Amino acid sequence: MLEKEQPKIEIDKFIEEKKILDDMFQDKLKKNLKVCATLDKDYPNTLYESDLEVELKKTLNIYSRLPSEGKRPDFEEELKDLVMHKLESSIENKPRLVEQEVQYHHQSQTQKESISVKPTPISKEKIKSTRIREVKPKIIPIEKGKKGKKGRTSVGTSKTFFSEDIMQKIRFLHHRVKAIEDLLRKPDSEIDMNNFQLLHEYVNFLNVNYKTQSQIKILRELDISPRFYDPVEKREIQIWDIMLECARVFFILGKAYSLISNYYETNNDFNNAISSMINCSKAFKTAAYFSAAQTRQEDIGAVLTAEKLEIKSEETRIIAQNIAIKKDSDDLFLTSKMYSGLAALLNRLHFLKKFDPIEEVQIRALISYYKGKACHLKAKGMVNSSNNMDIYDDITIINLQKKANYYFISCEEIWEKLLRNQREIPEDQINQIRNYLTSVNEEIIENDVEIIDSSIAEKIQDPEPFIAIPENLSFCMPKSTKFLTNYPNTVMEKKSMDFVNSEQTSKPNSTSSLKNQKAGIGRTIHQIRILYENGDIDVNKFTELFEKYSTKIIEIEEKLSQLKIEKNS
Repeated sequence: MLEKEQPKIEIDKFIEEKKILDDMFQDKLKKNLKVCATLDKDYPNTLYESDLEVELKKTLNIYSRLPSEGKRPDFEEELKDLVMHKLESSIENKPRLVEQEVQYHHQSQTQKESISVKPTPISKEKIKSTRIREVKPKIIPIEKGKKGKKGRTSVGTSKTFFSEDIMQKIRFLHHRVKAIEDLLRKPDSEIDMNNFQLLHEYVNFLNVNYKTQSQIKILRELDISPRFYDPVEKREIQIWDIMLECARVFFILGKAYSLISNYYETNNDFNNAISSMINCSKAFKTAAYFSAAQTRQEDIGAVLTAEKLEIKSEETRIIAQNIAIKKDSDDLFLTSKMYSGLAALLNRLHFLKKFDPIEEVQIRALISYYKGKACHLKAKGMVNSSNNMDIYDDITIINLQKKANYYFISCEEIWEKLLRNQREIPEDQINQIRNYLTSVNEEIIENDVEIIDSSIAEKIQDPEPFIAIPENLSFCMPKSTKFLTNYPNTVMEKKSMDFVNSEQTSKPNSTSSLKNQKAGIGRTIHQIRILYENGDIDVNKFTELFEKYSTKIIEIEEKLSQLKIEKNS
């Protein structure tokens, strides 16, 4: 069509050029307007723009073939402007078909100016076929094995929480965990530490914030049997909370690390034994966190409770501390700090765990023994260092020996009292107590210092404690705790303001804390007196410091007497 009309183009007359362009685009516009009349409002210029651009390119191609002497310089730009003007005007004047049978959602829009070309009416079927609709695909879960008529699959009942691939991995890892658990029950079994990573992967899949989802339904979808044999209650427990299932896995991991640590310790590989015991403590601590996070399990048993797992973690820290003492027994200063840390761990366990009356007395005796051992080894290390030109004060050494004998005598009295009631103590514990008494008597004779009472012993400072395994180490945290503790900020702010504005105040100056402060100030005054006697400070400085700390002691004594009066009243 364009090639036939090419000879009619006269370059010198712009009116004729416009007429030629009108003729070229007229037929195309008629076709476009018929279709565009049925389009939705969201697609107003899709066909216009594409078709007119094609016609513009064809016209410019014809114009480029004309001889150069017959061209006007500005015709090409005018041609582009003319086409753009046609584009805008045709879009603005696009008519809308309104039929009585078909009502559009843009029917309220007023008709704008119509152009000279009127669209022919279109049937309903054609309108429906030309409308543009966005169709979203429907995802329909299908149950395998059920077919309707003509081979069509029927719609499934529900959608699973995990995908099929994840569920297969969880089932595989669940059976591997069961295999490791069965292996630990066998005596003299060999454990591959490479399988421990499978336990971590299993927990990583299950450690999800389930919020209000039915975990019983999820466990049935997974098609696993999370059962646990409680060795204390000697029965099998069915697990219906996924957080408790994670706690069970970490409990198994802790038992495995404990066996590996015992193996390394028997072979005198203390470094690996301590490292395994650290992982054992972390596993039990993580199991305690997951056990505390469960909310749907009614029957937990005795072993998987958060309190029991917390105590297990503390007991493994004590075992690791004993192994570290064996490893560094040559370093007297470090060993003394470790004995002091061991006493602190036992004291912590004493408050966490409920013991029988006899066990509680034995724990108290061991705490005193380890404290005395710490003072004894530190004094012994100072004596050896003084022989090697590292001068220590003789008074400090003697005071540590006195403090050590004070602890040794107190634990000796407890053990002798226990031996008088041999009927209530097993035979193996009696032999252990006798060994302790033999060691205590030898160390008391080695120190060879006078016996002091509790008032003097409180003024002598114990060695600084050192603990091999820090507390609250864990592999991971349960993600459900974030959902359980997600309170609105306004509630937290209100609670904070209520606490700040409350009239009730705590009483930090209790009797025990005041006595500890008094003992600490007494040790400070004693050290100041030693500095003055050695000539390290002058009289004025000594007098100033002595008056300062003496005033504090008087204030503490007044508070103690006041608390005593309030208590009696």
